[in-house]
Amino acid sequence: MSNMLKILVLLLVVALPAMAQSPIMAIKRTPVFGLPIDCVVGEDCWVMSYVDYGVNDQKKTDSNCGARTYDGHKGTDFALLDGAAMGRGVNVLAAADGTVARLRNSEKDGWHTKDELEAIKESRKECGNGIFIDHGDGVETVYCHLKFNSITVKKDQRVKKGDKIAQVGQSGMTEFPHLHFGIIKGGQILDPFTGKDNEDECGMETKARGERSLWDKNVNIKYQPLILQAAGFLNKAPDFEEIEREAPTPNTISLKQGALTFWVTILGAREGDKIQMEILDPNGKEFAARDITQERNRARQYYFVGKRVSIENTLEGAYTASVKISRGDQNWSKNAAILVTQ
Repeated sequence: MSNMLKILVLLLVVALPAMAQSPIMAIKRTPVFGLPIDCVVGEDCWVMSYVDYGVNDQKKTDSNCGARTYDGHKGTDFALLDGAAMGRGVNVLAAADGTVARLRNSEKDGWHTKDELEAIKESRKECGNGIFIDHGDGVETVYCHLKFNSITVKKDQRVKKGDKIAQVGQSGMTEFPHLHFGIIKGGQILDPFTGKDNEDECGMETKARGERSLWDKNVNIKYQPLILQAAGFLNKAPDFEEIEREAPTPNTISLKQGALTFWVTILGAREGDKIQMEILDPNGKEFAARDITQERNRARQYYFVGKRVSIENTLEGAYTASVKISRGDQNWSKNAAILVTQ
């Protein structure tokens, strides 16, 4: 080995440990996040809205270039079935280790009027009761619409991933019980499903760009273009404001009650969707049916079908109902059954 080569090898050996310790070489990564709500997604909570892509473009554009969001939405909304579920209590969890940076715990829950919602907006309390957690390296998570007086942590408190920090509520500028969960890095809004920020383009391949989901491996959720959230029966035309407060779950309906209806809640209905609803009597014959073409994109959409019943003219027995939705080559369906008695 020549003297010059020996010198180069010596310099490299000396330099490598110094480079490994240099802060310039440190790689700062966005942490992965656990589910921020203690529920089973798809069973007792549902993703209501995703991050909106394209800042202030007056469009509703989610990561899949669909419309399961609203313009300017800066997080992921996890909706509960109804107000009764909120009342029973659903815990909000720290999505990653960090320090509580700020919080608010004094806003009341409720179904607000338009005037009340406008007042909330003017007071800049859209988040309602909320918590910001600092995870370091410019990364924060935000948890909004928390239940009044449910926050269990204090400012500057250290929390661990999975710790209970509050409960899901209906405070702030919201029309239904849900958790708004947001991820912020260096002032940019990140989408946990793709790792992209909300100024990026929708629908691009994340792997080709070195991007990835920010959910940890135990979070088994993915983007869904449409969800049939709930369905059930009633003995009258549904009042959907009542259903939002407590979705009914009767096992039987009496012919003496005068009507049999079947209702459904759809998340992510899009203009042009073909919706078929049907109730069959105990002999498998059509009792009531309805065909609908969705007129516009809706985050939440309710429909029902049914008609009056009587002891003289309506069969007793097991009635079955179904809702089917088609969108291009995609299809969704949900079924239910109920016993009709005298």
